[in-house]
Amino acid sequence: MKIENIIQKFLQKNNKLSFEKDGYIAINKLKSFNDEVVLSGNKLGLILFADYVLSVALSSGEGCHIHLDENNFFDMSDKKLIIELEDSEKQSSKRKG
Repeated sequence: MKIENIIQKFLQKNNKLSFEKDGYIAINKLKSFNDEVVLSGNKLGLILFADYVLSVALSSGEGCHIHLDENNFFDMSDKKLIIELEDSEKQSSKRKG
């Protein structure tokens, strides 16, 4: 079973997601203000974003990434967003050095 289906069943079982109440359409926006970036969306949109993050995090290799922008994810965005998996050993050596 795909992770998306597991999450959807969990949320519906625990009354955390109701398509009648929360809608069937994911809405997401990405805005930048000076030194801050704000990702906002409705419940389904933020769950879908979390699914993208999980998919990259659970992928099999360093460099796995996904590009999100107005063409493929955001309803409104003034920036592009890339979610990328980094090698944990490289991160450890950066912290030590």
